[in-house]
Formats: sequence, structure tokens, C-alpha cells
Amino acid sequence: MQVLDPEAFGGLAAFKRQMDALADAARNSKPRPGVDHVRLPGERGLQRYREQTAHGVALYPTIMPALAVWAQKYGVSIPVAIA
Repeated sequence: MQVLDPEAFGGLAAFKRQMDALADAARNSKPRPGVDHVRLPGERGLQRYREQTAHGVALYPTIMPALAVWAQKYGVSIPVAIA
């Protein structure tokens, strides 16, 4: 990992301006066949975080039944699924 202080070079405002231009260029580029748009690193993760914060985390259907045995063994109640 390398950490740089933008203020020590061109300044924070210039850094943000250049990063915005780079992000805009990436988003406005032609996506590869079969993909609807170009994403930047971390965009999908941030989108999923926002969705899960607002609506909860969807678990794979076999997870809760697998945990039920352990919940019963240790006397822990299983949360009710919200549909």
C-alpha cells in the first residue's frame, strides 16, 4: 500500500478534479459486449451496502436451516425472516 498526501503535490482540489475527470472518462467509455455500463472499483459494493442497510441482508436459503441446529443446541432464538 502506498499513501500519498495530495496537498504535498498539486493540492486536494486539483486531485479531486483529476479523479472526477478520470471517473467520468471511465463511466462514459464504451462497455464491453454484454455489459450495460462501466463501473468503478467499489461501486457495486457500495450499492449493495446501501441496499442491505435499507432492506436487510438476503441470505442464501440453506444458511438459516443450517444454523437452526446450533441455535437449538445453544438456546439461541432464530430471527424471523422478513419477506
